[in-house]
Amino acid sequence: MKTKIKLAVDEAEKVLKRGDVSDTEAREIIGMLAEASHEASPWWVIVLKTLAYLIGLLLAGYGTSAVAQTWLL
Repeated sequence: MKTKIKLAVDEAEKVLKRGDVSDTEAREIIGMLAEASHEASPWWVIVLKTLAYLIGLLLAGYGTSAVAQTWLL
């Protein structure tokens, strides 16, 4: 995944340094960058997954203590 993004950015950098860009080259570069950006996981997805994991741990801890208290009564 990261190599595909790096290749797309390197190709775009070469074209921009060259200066003269044809329409087909520009479309190819834009397509490569768009495809690479869709494959990358946004930072907020990682944050939400981590938050869901932490909430699951808290609920599991509460559930365990609730069951233990129920059995003791």
